[in-house]
Amino acid sequence: MPRPKEFDPEDALHCAMEVFWDKGYEAASVRDLLDAMGINRGSMYACFGDKRELFLQSVRHYLEQMGAAFLGRLDEPGPVLPQLAGLLTHVAEGPRHGCLLTNTAVELAPHDDEVSAAVGEALAGLEQALARALQRAVEQGELADAASSGRRARFLVTVVQGLVVLRKAGTERAVLDDAAFVAMEALQR
Repeated sequence: MPRPKEFDPEDALHCAMEVFWDKGYEAASVRDLLDAMGINRGSMYACFGDKRELFLQSVRHYLEQMGAAFLGRLDEPGPVLPQLAGLLTHVAEGPRHGCLLTNTAVELAPHDDEVSAAVGEALAGLEQALARALQRAVEQGELADAASSGRRARFLVTVVQGLVVLRKAGTERAVLDDAAFVAMEALQR
């Protein structure tokens, strides 16, 4: 008879996600992960698999938790442009260690096809959510129908990712705010 789990897998996964988010995949040692999760090596392998599988599960967990909250802001009723401006401000104020998705895109996606596909899927989801919000802005008269919502959404994905990278690099907040301001101006042209 197998021993019952003496830990909450969801809590352990969240702790692993925090380690990967803070250190990245390569710099996070198995010891770092085990210490943060409060479990032993056997429990990790039995529940999550190896370090790479734990990382992939951590990225999925991040997208479910953080991504859902981030994208949920775009579906709130009311004027869209203030929501988008708030979203850019949120990104500019974000944690110094950046976004786990962006960090993963930079660190692993160039040489790992599975990770690249997961990052691409997540960014496509962001683009689709932005396109829906931008189309709603057109329908509500906030934006002229001069450019397609899809093109505007791709532009905003680029802006969001750039803000995350610059924030992580320690760029001054005023510079990030300027970029967000110009992006909002560009949307309205």
